[in-house]
Amino acid sequence: MFLQGQNLLTFTRYTGFDPEVSQNARDPRVAGSDFGTFPQTRSLSLGVNIGL
Repeated sequence: MFLQGQNLLTFTRYTGFDPEVSQNARDPRVAGSDFGTFPQTRSLSLGVNIGL
């Protein structure tokens, strides 16, 4: 049996959705704003390994 999570938590002071997808991170006039981007998906997987 296994449980796997991906992109569940972000430990930064960034106030936007996700600091990895911001297109304007280097522009100080719009820092902290996410324009035209979506955060990465969060996923949780649960499964069972069966050996035959």
